[in-house]
Amino acid sequence: MRKTIQAALLCLACGALLAAGCGPKAEAAKCADCGMAVPKDQATLVGGKLYCGHCAAAQSAKPAGEQHACAACGMTMGAADMVRQGDRWYCSCCVPAKAGADSTPPAAPAR
Repeated sequence: MRKTIQAALLCLACGALLAAGCGPKAEAAKCADCGMAVPKDQATLVGGKLYCGHCAAAQSAKPAGEQHACAACGMTMGAADMVRQGDRWYCSCCVPAKAGADSTPPAAPAR
C-alpha cells in the first residue's frame, strides 16, 4: 500500500513538472524605462521602444515641453516642476540646500 501511494505521488509530481515546463515559452522584452521583463505580446511600443503597461501609460501621459533629468536621482520631468541651481536641474525631493544657508528651523518665540 505504501509503495502504491509513493508511486502515485511520484507520478503526480512528475506530471506537474512536465506540465509546467512544456509548451512554447513567450519571448520576453525588457521595459525601456523600468527594466522589468515583459512578454513581447504584452509589451507596448511607444516612440520605437518597448514598455511595460505601467511605463507605457506614463510615457503617453508625459506633457510636451522642456524636460530635464534630475542631477541627483535621474528622474525626468518638466522644467516647471524642477529647480535650477547653476547649470543643474533638480526635482523637488533632491534640491540641495544653498551654500551658506542655515538648515535649522527658526526658533519659536519665547512666551
